[in-house]
Amino acid sequence: MWRRVAQAEQVALRLGSRRELAEHMQRLGLLPPGETFRSAAELRNRLTYEYPTDPAKQAALLNDALAIAPSLLDGVTRAEAYLRRRASPET
Repeated sequence: MWRRVAQAEQVALRLGSRRELAEHMQRLGLLPPGETFRSAAELRNRLTYEYPTDPAKQAALLNDALAIAPSLLDGVTRAEAYLRRRASPET
């Protein structure tokens, strides 16, 4: 989704890293502030690469994911709206 927005902005070729892409999306107002997005990226890595056997740690990871999900879903909604505006002819 974010690369599609960057392509619409004609900046995709200049943005090399995911961090640069995220910073650009934040400047457009499509992603939450940097710390929130960094926290989400770190959480994604923990969910992907950590396999806690302790039920309390498993629950904590899932609770963290549930807590950050609304911010990320809001970013997706904003990006979709942005792309629709870009695709529709100006009136």
